[in-house]
Amino acid sequence: ISDAESLKVSFIGGKLGDCTADGKVDLSDAISALRVAAEIDKPSDKETFYMDVSADGVIDLDDSILLLRYAAEIVDENYVNKE
Repeated sequence: ISDAESLKVSFIGGKLGDCTADGKVDLSDAISALRVAAEIDKPSDKETFYMDVSADGVIDLDDSILLLRYAAEIVDENYVNKE
């Protein structure tokens, strides 16, 4: 591929943001990400992948806020997991 920006990656698995792997993105996912951001919980590699919805390589308050916005159906250009 000559143009990396045109590459679309698909994977088999859960939905980005579904940190609890229950098939939906909701308040429990935002709380899970917040607990990781506050260093209360240590996530697995898989959880880290699903929690980093801001795609910046860090689980932080931004991820929790984006998950809350998604759960409240306030989806905008800042949420990476557009369908």
